[in-house]
Amino acid sequence: MTYNYFPEDINSDDVMKMRFELADTDVSKDEMSAALSDEEITAVLEQYPDNFKMAKLKLLEHMMFKYGQDVDNSVGPVSFNFGNRMNFWKQLYDDLKKEIASSSVGIKPYENEKRKYFYVGMMNHPGGGRF
Repeated sequence: MTYNYFPEDINSDDVMKMRFELADTDVSKDEMSAALSDEEITAVLEQYPDNFKMAKLKLLEHMMFKYGQDVDNSVGPVSFNFGNRMNFWKQLYDDLKKEIASSSVGIKPYENEKRKYFYVGMMNHPGGGRF
């Protein structure tokens, strides 16, 4: 797995843009510092090629599932507060989910289907006759 971040490519590379928007930019220690690999980001971007926000939502969901079970701990002077990261990602997730839901209010149902919402014969029973 690879872990790259090049800030100068944010405008031209969706993987770099996603890392920036998720604040997953510390790739100095590979999987020890980065939450997602380049391959994970690329796979989700390929699932939603025309919907960057939905890809971002799915990656945030994945991050919460992946790291949600990590607990805060400390050993001597060293402590790890994984809960802070989870709270940050959860807030991003909730905000983005609301934004996506509010932006999709104007979408017409069945817009991409070939038939209309109401059509001739819609009440016909497949076995014959009407209900």
